[in-house]
Amino acid sequence: MPNCRVLHKDTQYLSTSGTRRENNRLMPLIISNQMMLVNGSLFIERVRAQDSGKYVCTVNNSVGEVRVETELTVYGNLSVSLYPAQLTTESGRSATLNCSVQGYPVHSITWFKDTRHLVTSNRVRLIANQVLHITSVLREDQGMYQCFVYGSLQSIQSSAQIVLSGR
Repeated sequence: MPNCRVLHKDTQYLSTSGTRRENNRLMPLIISNQMMLVNGSLFIERVRAQDSGKYVCTVNNSVGEVRVETELTVYGNLSVSLYPAQLTTESGRSATLNCSVQGYPVHSITWFKDTRHLVTSNRVRLIANQVLHITSVLREDQGMYQCFVYGSLQSIQSSAQIVLSGR
């Protein structure tokens, strides 16, 4: 965590403060049981994804002011599930598969059909990259679908199958 300790003989007027940079603006830290500023050092307990960001330590006294910026990135284990795991439908109907992701950070999601990159069209669309929607399912849409999720430290995948019923 940022450490704002300063050694200077003019410590009588020394003050330290911590801020967080959000949208290029410095916002004061909200000190709580989870985030503490002790003797110029910032301690964050039970870090969460939303604690990721840039932190700025400002030290000032009668001589002047100095700012130091550092970045905290919080990683969480990724998990993914593609549902429904098997979707049975009739030709001509629509089909939707949901790629549900938990964990952070997620850098990208990539879809495959039968181990090849999924080709989208007006009929086969990705909605917000986590939802695959097929309008008017054709025989060629049958097969195994996978969503691959890529993070900073890991990548994972889940799969589902679309099957056409015999009607």
